[in-house]
Amino acid sequence: MPIRQNRSGIAVALRRRRASEDCRGAVAMELETFLEIVDLKGDLPVIPEVLTKVLSIIRDEKGSAGQLAEVILKDQSLTAKILRLANSSFYAGASKAPTNVSQAIVVLGFDSIRELAVGLSMFALLRDKKLEDYLGQFWVHSVACAVCAKALSVALGHEDTEEALVAGLLHDVGKIILLRFLPEEFTEIQILVDQGMTTEEAEEQVLQLRHQDVGEAVALRWNLPQRIVRCIRHHHHFAEYRKDDYSQQLGNVVTLANIFAMHYYPSSAIPLRVPTENFLDLARQHLDLDEDVVRNILKMMRRRVEEYLDIFGVTATEEAGRELDQIDTAQDAAARAQAKIYEMQHELKLKSLALRRVVDIGRTIISGVPIHELIERILEAIQSSTGADAVALALLNRNRGRIDGVAGVGYGIRPIVKRLHLPHSRKDNLLSRVIYDIKPINVLDVESPIYSKILSEWERSVWGAPAFTVCPIVSQGAGVGAIIADRRAARRALSDSEVELIGVFADLVSAAIDRYRKDMAPGASPSEPSPTPAPA
Repeated sequence: MPIRQNRSGIAVALRRRRASEDCRGAVAMELETFLEIVDLKGDLPVIPEVLTKVLSIIRDEKGSAGQLAEVILKDQSLTAKILRLANSSFYAGASKAPTNVSQAIVVLGFDSIRELAVGLSMFALLRDKKLEDYLGQFWVHSVACAVCAKALSVALGHEDTEEALVAGLLHDVGKIILLRFLPEEFTEIQILVDQGMTTEEAEEQVLQLRHQDVGEAVALRWNLPQRIVRCIRHHHHFAEYRKDDYSQQLGNVVTLANIFAMHYYPSSAIPLRVPTENFLDLARQHLDLDEDVVRNILKMMRRRVEEYLDIFGVTATEEAGRELDQIDTAQDAAARAQAKIYEMQHELKLKSLALRRVVDIGRTIISGVPIHELIERILEAIQSSTGADAVALALLNRNRGRIDGVAGVGYGIRPIVKRLHLPHSRKDNLLSRVIYDIKPINVLDVESPIYSKILSEWERSVWGAPAFTVCPIVSQGAGVGAIIADRRAARRALSDSEVELIGVFADLVSAAIDRYRKDMAPGASPSEPSPTPAPA
C-alpha cells in the first residue's frame, strides 16, 4: 500500500542541525520551519467544523450545555459515540441511561461531554486508512493510555476526568504527523526502537527532534486546551508531585498511563516491561495512590480498554492486555523468585555449554583445520547453543559487488543458501545494511510494515522464516559477511541474549577469516571450493 513520499523541504528542515547551546531553541526553530512548510502545502489535517465550534464553546465563558448539544447533534457519528460512551461501564452508576445528547450532558456533566467531543473528534481527524497498516497497534496503545489515564484521574478524585482521557488519547499525536510527512524516517526510527533503543533516542538519532515536540507544536496550532498541550509535551517524564496542583497531577497521570500502555498494549514490536510492583511504586511516588487502589484499576483495565476500543472502532490482537488477567494470580513472591532462580540456572547452564564450544572452536582455529570444516562447526555450535532451527553464513564478495551464501545447517537449508546472491546495496536488503553498519538486527516479524522497504525477496520469502536474526562478520575493522539464524519451527524470534551469543560465534568466524586470509586466493568467490577464499 503506497504512502505519500517525503515532501521536499520538510525532511531538509527537520534534519538541519544548528550548532547552538540552546538545544530547545534550535528545536523550536526546526518546528516552526516544519509547520510553515506544512501550512504552505496545506497538508496538516484540518480540524472539522464541529470541533472548531466545540472549542469555541469551551473558550466562551457564556457557552451553554444547550449550545454544545446543538453542535454535537449535527455530527451523527459523534452523537452515536458519545451516547455509547455515556452508557458504558465507566458511567454505570447513572440512575437512568441517557438516550439523547441532552440527557448525556445531564448525566455526565457539561465538562465531560465537552472533553469527550474533543477527544472523539480529534481521533476521527487523525485516523487515516492509508496509514493503518503502518500504524499497527498504535491506536490500540493510544486508547489504552486514554482509558488508564481516566481511571487514574477518577481515583485521584478529579472533577474533569475526561480531560485525562483526551490527553491520553492524543499523547502521541506527534508520531502521526511524523509518519504522514516523513514515512521513511519514521520507518528508520521504528527499526531502531525494535532493536532496543528508546523512542526518544531513535528520534534524536534520525531527526534530532522528538515526537513530543512535534505533537506540542501541532496541538498549539489547533488551539487545544493548554493542559492537554502540556501533557503531550511531557508524557515521557514525571513532574514533582504536588497535591494541590491539578495540572502537574494530570501530567503525571498521562505519563503513568503511557507506561501502563507501553507494557500491556505496546505500539512497537518490543514492549516496555514494567513489573506490577514497579508500576505500583510509580503510582505511589508520583500520584500518591494506594497500592490496593492501583491493583483494582489494573484488574478492570482489560475489560474497559476492550469496551473503548469497540466504541472507537479499533481492533486489538487477542494477546493484547492478556497479562492483566493474571494480576490476581501472580502475587506469590516466593513462586516468582523460584521461577526466576530456575530461569537463571537454565540460562547459566546454556551459557556454560556455549562457552565450552567457543573454547573448543578457538583451539580448532589454531590447529589449522580447513576453513570450510571450521565454519561448519561454528554454525552447528550456534544451532545447539541457541536452539536455532536454521543457521547460515553469507560473505561479501567485493569483486562481484554482491553477498553470496557460503554454508548452512538445518533441515533443507543448504539448497536455500545456494540461492543466496544479493547485491551489496544498503537500501536493497537487510544483509547489506547489517554488513555496512556492523550492527546486528533481530527481525521480529518479516510481515511488519517497518521492514517492507528493506527486506529482499530472498530474505522475506526464500529464507522462509517468520522471524530471523542477522549478525555481522567483521574482518580488519570492516563488515565482510553475516550470520543468519532463526527458530522457524517454533515461529518465534531469538531472544536478546541468544542474539548476543550468536555475536560471539560471529567473532570466531571473523577470527577464522583473519587466520586463513593469507592462504586464500585473492579475489576468489566465497562459494568456491578448496582453497576456500576469504572475502575480497
